[in-house]
Amino acid sequence: MDAPAEIIDGFWSQCAQVQMDHDLVYALFMSGDKQLTLFREGAPLFFEDLYRLMRNSLFLQFCRVTDPAGSGRRTNLTSNYIVKAISWPPDVQRKLEEINDRLMRFRGYIEAARSKRLAHADLRSALGDITLGKLPAGADEQFLKDLEEFLTVAQNHLGRPAVSLTIGGSHDAHAIVRTLVEARLYNTCANCNPTARMEAVLDYERYFL
Repeated sequence: MDAPAEIIDGFWSQCAQVQMDHDLVYALFMSGDKQLTLFREGAPLFFEDLYRLMRNSLFLQFCRVTDPAGSGRRTNLTSNYIVKAISWPPDVQRKLEEINDRLMRFRGYIEAARSKRLAHADLRSALGDITLGKLPAGADEQFLKDLEEFLTVAQNHLGRPAVSLTIGGSHDAHAIVRTLVEARLYNTCANCNPTARMEAVLDYERYFL
């Protein structure tokens, strides 16, 4: 069996990726109406598709870290596996189970969306007008906090410091937003010659595209 510290490190890597992807979705699509308007005016279909793809991926990741531990030769590195496969002292076991129960309650919000639409094409769900995967406000942020607490309990038992899933500078969404803002200002610049603007755009496209 793999060493507990190695298992926890591997699980932390998965959870950190979930946190980073969640932060990216929020930075792009949950930063206010002005930013969403900027996206809709610039490339509405692209940003609608991007949001759909990123949201679906995030739902799959939420489920992946809380999947069953597996059976037979198949083993999944998940919270359920960590609770069952590692021999914890009774107090640590109890605390991990309590947190895992909260993780699984959150999973209940999105399990149908994952199983019937994202990972599989359930006939009734595909043909029916059914809303799947609706989250209560703040439930996703609490889920990530619970993941962090789960890892910290395990880490502390192993004599290691608490962990944080938040990684500063994990994305540069602000750069694409700034670029779109600059492009909008450029297009509406009253002091810019329209011909010069068009020539600059064509030169840029020839160089980069």
